[in-house]
Amino acid sequence: AGGSLQEATEALIGEISPIDDIRSTADYRRRVAANLLAAFWKDTA
Repeated sequence: AGGSLQEATEALIGEISPIDDIRSTADYRRRVAANLLAAFWKDTA
């Protein structure tokens, strides 16, 4: 427990392996995942 959003985001980015395809890049998918985590973090704080 505890920890910061930054730490959680770094852990998330280290754990996921999104793909590049015609719909979006892996970098974009990482940013979306980080934004979803931030929204969840805010909603549950």
